[in-house]
Amino acid sequence: MTKALRTSVFFSALIILMTVTTNLLTSPGFLWCIYPVFGVLWWPLSVFYAGRKQPLNYALLGTALLFSLFLLTYLFASPGAHPWYLYPMLAAGWWPLSVWGAQAGPRRFSVAGGLYVILTVLVINLIASPSFWWWVYPAFFVLWWPVSVLLGERAKTMAFAVGSAAAAALFTVVMYFIHSPGQEPWFLYTLLPFAWWPVSKALSARVSQTRQSLIGVLVFAAYYTALAALLHMSDNLLALFAIVGAVWFLYALGISKHRDSVGFTAVNAVLLAGYFLAVHRVFTPDTHPWYWYTFFPLAGWVYASALRGRVFKPNSVLLASAAMLLYYGALNLLLLPSFPWAVFLTGPAAVAVISSVLCPQKTYFRYSIWASAAIIAYLWAVNLVITPHALWAPYPTFAMLWWPLSMWLLTRKVAEE
Repeated sequence: MTKALRTSVFFSALIILMTVTTNLLTSPGFLWCIYPVFGVLWWPLSVFYAGRKQPLNYALLGTALLFSLFLLTYLFASPGAHPWYLYPMLAAGWWPLSVWGAQAGPRRFSVAGGLYVILTVLVINLIASPSFWWWVYPAFFVLWWPVSVLLGERAKTMAFAVGSAAAAALFTVVMYFIHSPGQEPWFLYTLLPFAWWPVSKALSARVSQTRQSLIGVLVFAAYYTALAALLHMSDNLLALFAIVGAVWFLYALGISKHRDSVGFTAVNAVLLAGYFLAVHRVFTPDTHPWYWYTFFPLAGWVYASALRGRVFKPNSVLLASAAMLLYYGALNLLLLPSFPWAVFLTGPAAVAVISSVLCPQKTYFRYSIWASAAIIAYLWAVNLVITPHALWAPYPTFAMLWWPLSMWLLTRKVAEE
């Protein structure tokens, strides 16, 4: 026995003796000592296996120690209650299984791990809700882990993707008719994700990942919008608007090769403005005219497309910021004069102008001073205009002062080095 092991055993035994004695003398009705005792036992156990290179034995003994803790806690704290101790036991059993799997290889580990997960959900199902066998759902999909590992390279083929998608879709359809016939056909929500597996595999060889993602967003949005409209008797016109919006968004911002031209952006900005106006008039004619707030970003799209590389120049940013404040300030006065919400836009506008001037010069200390001053002024303006009865601006002001202070200290350090 090494000196470290002797020390850990001696002091652990001493701590355990003191803990048990204190428990029995002060509160014998509740054996709380089991919790620190099990914590202390990890000391000699870890020292014993520290240099032996026996991770599996250490994992097995450690798991046995955890099992004992869970079981004794259940027997002392809640005997006869729901056997909750089985849940952490099943989770702790993954430790020695994963250690064994690292030694046994991916094939055997995938089989053993898949069976262990299935056993876990089966036990939880039998204990928690034996009247409904829900364990078959996760168990069925867990099988893909060992199957794909055992097949190796064949799991990457189109045939495997098509067969897997068909099997998964068939499984959900069968489970629907077994467990919930006559109810809402929930299996329809699962069919598209399954079908997308072989579809995305086919698209990956022909289109870029970005376009594939955009096409996926379009397909999923159209499918689930139409499905919701069909199953829940929603307004089909609303579903049509949603689908049209998704199609336009993907075409204008991702798929069209003309998306950077001024003419394209101008035409589509007008179309989108009309789209928002039509949605308001058809579905929310008596509500706040929210479509006005969308017109400025659309105009900004055209403005950015016309300027191209000059869009981040100081003069361009200054002009855009001033136009934004004037536009939304006017909307504030005309549409909602009772609440001065336009003040919230002043801070971002000021920081945008300061950033466009100082960031290209890489004068970060000066930038921190001006940006901090703008943000502090913005916070005080919001405080005094929106909530004049509560003075909260000094708190973020103090925090903002650390930015230029830290930049000053950083520049001094760099200069000294």
